[in-house]
Amino acid sequence: MDTILILDFGSQTTQLIGRRIREIGVYSEIAPGDAKVGPLLKKEVRGVILSGSPASVYDKDAPLVDPNIYELPVPVLGICYGAQRMVQDRGGRVSSLKNKEYGRARIKFLEQSSLFSGLAEGFTSWMSHGDSIELLPGEFRTAAVTENGLPALVVHEQKRIMGLQFHPEVSHCEGGSQILENFALKICGSRRQWNMETFLNKARTELQERVGSNKVLLLISGGVDSTVTAVLLLKALPADQVHLMYIDTGLMRLNESEEVAETLKGLGASHLYLIDGAERFLAALEGVADPEEKRKIIGDLFIRIQAEESAARGIEGPDRAFLAQGTLYTDMIESG
Repeated sequence: MDTILILDFGSQTTQLIGRRIREIGVYSEIAPGDAKVGPLLKKEVRGVILSGSPASVYDKDAPLVDPNIYELPVPVLGICYGAQRMVQDRGGRVSSLKNKEYGRARIKFLEQSSLFSGLAEGFTSWMSHGDSIELLPGEFRTAAVTENGLPALVVHEQKRIMGLQFHPEVSHCEGGSQILENFALKICGSRRQWNMETFLNKARTELQERVGSNKVLLLISGGVDSTVTAVLLLKALPADQVHLMYIDTGLMRLNESEEVAETLKGLGASHLYLIDGAERFLAALEGVADPEEKRKIIGDLFIRIQAEESAARGIEGPDRAFLAQGTLYTDMIESG
């Protein structure tokens, strides 16, 4: 499946870039900004986006990118910090602005660019940076500027490398989705091959192949992550293979465990275990004030109760069951 790879330098809108690309119908994946590019450059990758960052490129501990990124055979788009990173890395200069650019700014074209195809000159972009490109490397030129006369789009003279000094991914930017679509479809040549149904079918197939006839245990909290995982498991596998275990720690809000139980009963699971561990948790926490110590006590006791209950039901051990986990994509980026 054609893919746009996004390298994350800590921007608060990196996930939004990924979502915008998928809304176009193109699959996107997010990886740490300093990751080695080689292992990430699968044959499906049609282009790379370098995200923004709260850092400045001239900071001592500024996030760096693998230099091989500039030698890739696929297009590369830098957004804000990503654009400044490529300029600095290629011998240009980025400096702090006396008057920072935050908020709306109109864009003036210096030349036609396929990145701006379908947009009228003077469209309103969304800025969020205190630094700007002061000097371009000799291999780059400025293709568009802001109403303040600062570079808004810079492009490489020979390679398909370009940088935007504004954020097309945010809703405040006029035509922002069009810009990302132009990059993904026109410049990278990606095909619209991704949608939620395609993803679900692929996930179902992978689950069925991986699990086979084995049992699957999911420790479910009633939150979005684990509940969505439960629904997916029950769609992919026979209900008799799926075991949902909810452990009440006694630390939930008033009546919340009862509400969670009602929700879980509606999922259609054949095996739903509602474990009341409140007395054990509260007894273990009695007299403990340190938050970190409480966290360890809760975690250790949770695992111990899970092991006891699983053993009692014959679903413990790697040879008897798989352990399923629902995790947000953002947590995958942070924790690996």
